Amino acid sequence: MLLSPALDLAFTDPGIAEIAPRDPLLRADHIRELAALWAGDRSTDDPFVSPLRGPLDGLGELHVFAGTRDILHPDAATFAGRGASADGTTIALHVGDGMVHDWMLLPTPEGRTTRREIARRLA
Repeated sequence: MLLSPALDLAFTDPGIAEIAPRDPLLRADHIRELAALWAGDRSTDDPFVSPLRGPLDGLGELHVFAGTRDILHPDAATFAGRGASADGTTIALHVGDGMVHDWMLLPTPEGRTTRREIARRLA
């Protein structure tokens, strides 16, 4: 289960700029600074810190949850699309229409529904 994941710390997808004005929680310039800190001595396009840029073979069944008002959504969609070509990996993308970063953790009807779905899948 990947909840609003940061999958490409280079943040180069053009869709990020399109979503940025509607994302009330994340700012692209801020998360780029945080990504550089997280990457440390590695490049932000290193697959070790940006799994979207690495092999996806053998990961099994993954579920990615991403909101359409989250600047991380474009990379989540790309990541999910790559699962179809990976050997031994399936990726299901669960899109929260109009939802923000980490909406599934918020005390909202959508968050509660999504948490129940995650719990059901993990049981």
